[in-house]
Amino acid sequence: MPIIPVERLVVRVHRIPDNFRGVRPLFQLGWSAMNGKKKVLHVVAISLAGHDLVDFEDSGVSGVYSVSVPYTLGETIWANVALDTFHTNVAVGNLDNFCFVVYNPENGVVLEESPGVQAYSHAHECKDFFKVLAETPKVFLVKGRLEYLNGTVLDFDDVRIVATCAFDAKALAAMHFAAGDSKEGSFSCGATELSFAEL
Repeated sequence: MPIIPVERLVVRVHRIPDNFRGVRPLFQLGWSAMNGKKKVLHVVAISLAGHDLVDFEDSGVSGVYSVSVPYTLGETIWANVALDTFHTNVAVGNLDNFCFVVYNPENGVVLEESPGVQAYSHAHECKDFFKVLAETPKVFLVKGRLEYLNGTVLDFDDVRIVATCAFDAKALAAMHFAAGDSKEGSFSCGATELSFAEL
């Protein structure tokens, strides 16, 4: 899999407070902190056939949806609950025409489903389900490396990031990889857009 040429970014990451009400970066589609005891997640419905779907009922399914998941359920099953809520609220005629990806809108990181979770067991607890965007962002595989000023180098595991373009994916990855790290350094990464088959 080819890697887009690396760009070097100097990052200094500070945590954005939960009560921050200022302007948020545009690449953070629907940035939201915890909504009380709910965690806001996004579900992306990506169409295989683009907008020329055979099933008329599926013509409006593609896009980004927001759902508030109970924070107390735990991070390990958030993706399962978000997908269950999506399928409870949106009728999809042909599931084979779509790929569904759950991600954290704060940092774009894709959340994986956990095996063995009973389907639809918590979907009724989710609130505030609505469509955020009709356009679908892309999913990128990002490989990252952080080089600190003291010479220490950290290579990060690959992470899948939802973003509108490779530049935004790299910026989100820089925030994700350096989260909670107060040291200054140089972050470099490569972002490769994933095809429908690779999702």
